[in-house]
Amino acid sequence: MAGPDQHTWSSERIRRLEGLNERHYGIVQGLYKNDENLVKEYGAETVLSWRRSLRAKPPSLDESHPQYLPPPAPTTESLFDCQKRVCEAYQEHIVPALFDEKEELQHPPSERAVLVVAHSNTLRSLMAYLDDVDDDLVPKLHVPNSVPVLYFFDPETQAIVSQKLSSSAGMSSHARWLVSAQNYREVKKVIEGQQLTRAIFNFFDDGQGDLELTAAEIDRGLREFIRFAGDEALDCVTIAVTKKVAREMRPNESISRQEYEERALAAAMGLSNPDDDIEGIMDYI
Repeated sequence: MAGPDQHTWSSERIRRLEGLNERHYGIVQGLYKNDENLVKEYGAETVLSWRRSLRAKPPSLDESHPQYLPPPAPTTESLFDCQKRVCEAYQEHIVPALFDEKEELQHPPSERAVLVVAHSNTLRSLMAYLDDVDDDLVPKLHVPNSVPVLYFFDPETQAIVSQKLSSSAGMSSHARWLVSAQNYREVKKVIEGQQLTRAIFNFFDDGQGDLELTAAEIDRGLREFIRFAGDEALDCVTIAVTKKVAREMRPNESISRQEYEERALAAAMGLSNPDDDIEGIMDYI
């Protein structure tokens, strides 16, 4: 938490909140989500419900589990449980830091920025709260890795002031991804040049020309492209845009190359073009 100038930064302002911990996965805590034994034991549909539904949760762990911690640590959580404690942490700690504290933070609320660093489930829960996302859409809310997401507030009313933008999944959000001019150009170049589209769809191409892919296949095609081309092949924002398209697809939906490109371009257009105003955005942060 700091003011707009670099010299106002201090490590003493870092605050660690247990309420922002990653979601607890109960008896499967510590396992990888794509662990084959996990699916064999519980079934793919059950595992998917734990990950994607709001209220489903794995069985609780007990004291014999290597990941067990004594109370008040939870023994399992649904995404709803996680959201509840995240919202409590937001109201009790983050809101006062944004608007109320005077002695601890010398800068007025109009010059403050609070950086929240957490896991994707934690941030998804907070974004769902700030954007008033319907319960059934919360699991579809995409949180980009390594890409800051901005919310702008009126310091007087404490209300979010940025306009809501709609996505292909029917959700609307006040959030803005903080991207550089280079990020923006890379996204546009890769998507408009069809480089990524060809790579993803060619991985599954059967030569029929009318290929359609599911969300899981798009995600797999992206992973295979990165595996063969290397981690530096794609800008992190381009990867985030692709994952956003896949995550917002309906269950059992499949889309064509053209539909994928249209959705990816729509997601990219939702990024504010920072070429003209990047300095102003960075000054604010």
